[in-house]
Amino acid sequence: MDNKSTYSEMKKNYSSCKNCGKIFEQGFRVDERTGEKIFNHYKYCPQCRNKIIKKDETKQTVVSIRYDPYPWQKEFHASKARFKVVSGAARSGKDFSFDKEFDDKFVEMLNEDRPYSLVPRVHGWVIGPTYKILAQIERNFLHDFPRQLVVNYDKENHYIETINGGLIEFRSADDPDSLVSVGLDICYITEAARIKQFDIVIGNLTDRLDSPERGPNGSGGLMLINSSPRGRTYFNEVCQWGIEGSPKKRPFWQTWYISRWDNPTFAAKRNKYEDRKTGLWTRDTPERPGDRTYEEDLKLSRSERQYREDILGIPSDQEGTQFPNFRDYAVIDRPNLPKEEMKVYIKKISTPVPGYTYSIGYDPAKEVDGAWVVVYCENTGEVVELMQLKNMEYTIQINVYIKQLVQKWNYAMVRYGKTGLGEALADIFKMAGIATIAYPEQGQNKERLVENLTTLVKVGKFKIHNINDLSEIAIRQFEDYAYSISEKAKTVTYSNGTPGGHDDAVSASYFAVADINASINLEDELTAYDSSNNFKLFTNVSSRNREVKGSFF
Repeated sequence: MDNKSTYSEMKKNYSSCKNCGKIFEQGFRVDERTGEKIFNHYKYCPQCRNKIIKKDETKQTVVSIRYDPYPWQKEFHASKARFKVVSGAARSGKDFSFDKEFDDKFVEMLNEDRPYSLVPRVHGWVIGPTYKILAQIERNFLHDFPRQLVVNYDKENHYIETINGGLIEFRSADDPDSLVSVGLDICYITEAARIKQFDIVIGNLTDRLDSPERGPNGSGGLMLINSSPRGRTYFNEVCQWGIEGSPKKRPFWQTWYISRWDNPTFAAKRNKYEDRKTGLWTRDTPERPGDRTYEEDLKLSRSERQYREDILGIPSDQEGTQFPNFRDYAVIDRPNLPKEEMKVYIKKISTPVPGYTYSIGYDPAKEVDGAWVVVYCENTGEVVELMQLKNMEYTIQINVYIKQLVQKWNYAMVRYGKTGLGEALADIFKMAGIATIAYPEQGQNKERLVENLTTLVKVGKFKIHNINDLSEIAIRQFEDYAYSISEKAKTVTYSNGTPGGHDDAVSASYFAVADINASINLEDELTAYDSSNNFKLFTNVSSRNREVKGSFF
C-alpha cells in the first residue's frame, strides 16, 4: 500500500472525540465482495460513549410497530426458542412476521446494559441466497424498519447503523466462507431452500451466534430461518431439528409448517365461489355448473408438487411424475366406429376451421427420435396434428414439412426452443418466410414452460386425440415425463422417467402452448399487507410500542 492510501485509511480510522478531544480508533469491518475496509462513524471515544449513555438513560425514543398478527404469528412470536424455522407457503405472511420478530428482538437488545467495548453493540445479519434476491429483501426490510432507529443507511455497502451503536448488515450466502469472523446477536435467513451450501452456512452462523456476550442478556445469539419449500433440500433437514417428536429434534429449535390457509385473508375465501359480478370469491354456492371454489382453482393452476410447496408449505418428494393420470385429463379416446365413419372422424379433426388460430410447436432434432411437431388449436384446446421428422436436414424439415403445415393451418405461428442451433434455425425460417418465436429453455425458463403446459392439461385446455400409433407414442411420453429436484443446485429438471426413453413430443407441446393463458379466473393474490397504503388489509391494528433508551453516540 502506498503512502497516500495509508494516510487515507488512517484519517478514516482515527477520530477526535467531540467530548474530551482524545484520539481514538473507529475500527472497521471488511466487505467480503470487494475487500474494502468499512470504518465506523462514532462521534465519541468508548469512555465518553459510556458516560453519555448513562447521562441519557432517561431519554426515550418510542417506536410504534403497527401489527396485528395472525394466530400462527402470535405463537411464533411467543416462542422462547433461540432458533425458529418456518416452512411457509407463498402469501402465508412469513416474511412480514420475520421482519417484525427481528425488529422486536433487535430493539430489545439495544435497550440492554451492554459493555460499550462491544462493537457493534448489537449486531444483526439479514441473509438471502444471492445478492439479486437480497436486493428485494433489503427494500422490504427497510420499508418496515422503524425510521426513529436509523442513524445511517449505506445503500452501496448494504448496512444500517442505528441508535445505541446497533448495526444491521445485508449479506449474501453465495459464498458461505464469507459468513464468518464476527459475533452476531441475531441472524435472519430467508429463502433458505435456495441456498446452495446451506449446511455450511448453518455451521458457520451457529459459531458466530455463540460468541461471548452476544444475544439477549448475553445468553447466545438468535437465528430466524424461513423459506418456501423446494423439493428435498438441506432446509428440510433443518426443519426436522425443531419438530417435537422428531428423532432429529435439537434443543432450542422450533419449527412451523405454515400453509396459505393460515392467513385469515385466504382462509376466508378458501371454500368460496367467485361472484362473477364483482370478481371476488364471496359466494357460498356456485352460480352455474362447473364453477370451482378458490382452493379448487388453485389446485388446477399448479402441478401436485407445486400445490404442496406453494400452497401447503410442505416439501414435496424429490422425484415424481409430472403428468399423473394424463389419460384421464388430456386424452380423447378413439371412438369405436366403422372404418368409413372413422375416416370421416379423423378427417374432421385434421381439417382447419376458417377463422381459428393454430400454433405449431417444434422440437428440432435430426437423429435418434427425430424432430417432433405438434399443431395445437387455441380455440378448442386440442392437438389437431402430430408429425415426427426423422433423419433429415433442418432445411428439409423447415422448407418442406413445416412450411406445408404453416400454410395448411391458417398460417400458424411456429414456436421452438432457443438452443445452440437458434441462430441457424432462425435464418432458415426467415428464408422460408415463416413467422416464429424462439423460447429460452434453460433452468427456470423450462420450468415455466412445463408448468404452464401442466396447468393447461389440468384445466382441460390441452387434449390429444388418440387416433393412431403416433398419438399413442406421444401420450406415453407424457405418462413417462418426470421431474427431479437437485439437492445441490436447488433446481428442477424434467425428462423421461424411463432410461432410454424420449420426451420430444412433450417439448414440442410446451412450445406450442407457450403463450396460452390458462385463464383460471383467480383473484389477484394480495400479500398480507399493502406496503403502499400502510397495512390497509389489517383490521383492528394494534401498536406494539418499544422504548429505546439513549441516543446515537
